[in-house]
Amino acid sequence: MIPEILNRAIRIPSGDGTILLSPALQGRIFAAMEGELLHRLDVPLAEHPSEGFNNLGGNSLWPAPEGGPFAFNYPSNGGPWHVQDGINRVPAELLPDGRGMQKKISLENRKSVVAELIHRRQIFPCDAPRAARYGVKSCVYRALDSLELVRPLPAEDFLVSAWSLEQFDLTPGAFAIGTADPVPGAVNCDFYGDPGEKLVRKGRSFGLMFGGPDRLQIGISEKAAPGFIGACVPEKNLLILRRIRRADAGRRINFADNEQPNGVYSADDMYSVFYGPDARFFEVETLAPVRIAGGFTTGSAMETETHFYRGSKQQICDLLTNEFNFNTEVWK
Repeated sequence: MIPEILNRAIRIPSGDGTILLSPALQGRIFAAMEGELLHRLDVPLAEHPSEGFNNLGGNSLWPAPEGGPFAFNYPSNGGPWHVQDGINRVPAELLPDGRGMQKKISLENRKSVVAELIHRRQIFPCDAPRAARYGVKSCVYRALDSLELVRPLPAEDFLVSAWSLEQFDLTPGAFAIGTADPVPGAVNCDFYGDPGEKLVRKGRSFGLMFGGPDRLQIGISEKAAPGFIGACVPEKNLLILRRIRRADAGRRINFADNEQPNGVYSADDMYSVFYGPDARFFEVETLAPVRIAGGFTTGSAMETETHFYRGSKQQICDLLTNEFNFNTEVWK
C-alpha cells in the first residue's frame, strides 16, 4: 500500500501506475502500481527527520561529485561525509502546471566555493505500448532534471553534475542489468572494489548480483555507448529500466566517493548502480555532464526515462529480449 505520508503528494497517472511528486520530502519522486509503492521509502525517518542524513528513498536529484577536490559531501575543513541542507532538508515548491517541483538551494564545495542554484524537476508520464504485447503491466515516466547556477562560476573553482538516484528495497534474488559495448573501461569499478564473479557479461548485456557483506558500486562509461541500466526484482515480479534520453553537451566528471587520484575528469560514467548492504537497498543512477561555457560552469541537465514492468519471469525475459536487445542468459 501507499504510505499515508504520501497522501499529500501530487499524483500523475501513467499506464497501469501512478507517479507521485512530493515537494515536502525534499522534492523526491515515487512510483506506485496496483496500490503498491515501487520505490523504497523510509516512513519513520520521513515522519521524524534526523539531525543527520535523511535518506528517504524514492527518486532524488543530487549534485555530483561526491568526492575529490570539488566534492559536495566533504567540507573544506576536513570534516566527515555529510549531506548539505539544500539536498537534505529544504522542501521544494510545486511548479504552476503541477507537473514538477523547484527549489533554490545553496551548495558549498570542498574548495569553500559557494553557489546558489535552482534545483528543478519536471515530470512527463509516458505510454508503454510494448507492454501490451507481452501481457505485463507498466508505468513509465520521463524526468527533466536540472541544476542551474544563478550566477556562473569559473570551472576551475566549481563543477556540478545533475545526478539522479532511484532507490529500491533489496529483496532476495534481485540483480542489476544493463547494456553497453564490451570495450576496455566500459565498467568502472573505481568505487569500493571489483565485483568479481558477481558481474556477468554476455556481449553487450551484463548482470550484477547484489548481496554480501560489502557495499558495491559500478559505473558505465559513456565510451561504451550504454543503452540502459536497470534491475530485476524476481520476488516482486518487477523489472526496472532507466535510460538517458538526452543531456546537455558538456564535460563528464568523476563523481565517485573517493580522492580521485587521476583528477575530476578521470571518469565519464553515464550510469551507475550502488548496493548498500547495511541499509538493504540498491540504487539505479543516471548522471549528466557539466555544462561549461567560456570557462564558466553554468549548470547541468538531463532528461531520463524510467520504466517499471510487472509480469512473470518469461514475460519479462521476452520483453527484454525483443524490445531492449538484452541477452537474458545473464539471468541464471
